Amino acid sequence: MRHLLLALLLCAAAAGAAAAQLAPPPVQPGNRVRITLTNERKGVEGWVPAQVLRGDVSAIDERSLLLVLHPDIGPARVSFGAITQLELSAGVEEWWEAAWRQGRSTALTVGLQLFLYKWAADGFGSAWSAGFWGGAFGFVGGGIWGGFRPREIWLPTDWPTPRPSGWPPRGR
Repeated sequence: MRHLLLALLLCAAAAGAAAAQLAPPPVQPGNRVRITLTNERKGVEGWVPAQVLRGDVSAIDERSLLLVLHPDIGPARVSFGAITQLELSAGVEEWWEAAWRQGRSTALTVGLQLFLYKWAADGFGSAWSAGFWGGAFGFVGGGIWGGFRPREIWLPTDWPTPRPSGWPPRGR
């Protein structure tokens, strides 16, 4: 009796794990997604890095999704087995968020570079002043540049679930 109960529990766990692997992605038609495809290690060119596709989901079935890559072309069918990472779009950041992000980054880079340059040339005497003014000019210039270049924000999903360490099996 114990062996029968153990066998039933193992079968139920295996069926649950198989169903979890085949679960559809957490997207709906109309969502904007970014999909990273699996690496293709074979080919004429040799190893090719993973391709990234961005577009709107037009339909989902049990094994694939239709992705509209451009409004002037038809949707492309992408198999779930070819997807290694799926991210959902949260929209494009506001201009002031892009300006703040780029301004901070440029201020740190320019300020640190000028600080190190003056420190190597003259010592600490004028290095602090050079770092401050480099950071100030970097913040203003980077903020202006970043305000014209907002970017799309991508939210990662936990789909697809990580595959076992020996996947895919050799010989396939």
